[in-house]
Amino acid sequence: MSFLGPVRTLTARKEIVLSAGVLGTPILLQLSGIGNKKDLKAAGVKTIVDNPSVGYNMSDHTSMVNTYLLTVPTRWTGFSAIQIF
Repeated sequence: MSFLGPVRTLTARKEIVLSAGVLGTPILLQLSGIGNKKDLKAAGVKTIVDNPSVGYNMSDHTSMVNTYLLTVPTRWTGFSAIQIF
């Protein structure tokens, strides 16, 4: 049991694709032994696939729009409601 709920072990008969977003996926790959051999060795992870590009040249999703609606006054705005786009 963890703070997120029960812990379960899953097995697969064939390959699976696991994705954890732009930042999490390289970490999962590296923890699994896929990445730059030098980096993995320094972290104490056995290299399964030497792929130096894992975790490098990452870019964020720049087209993503974040919208916030503040409904309480803040010391910065002094307004009771403001929209930021």
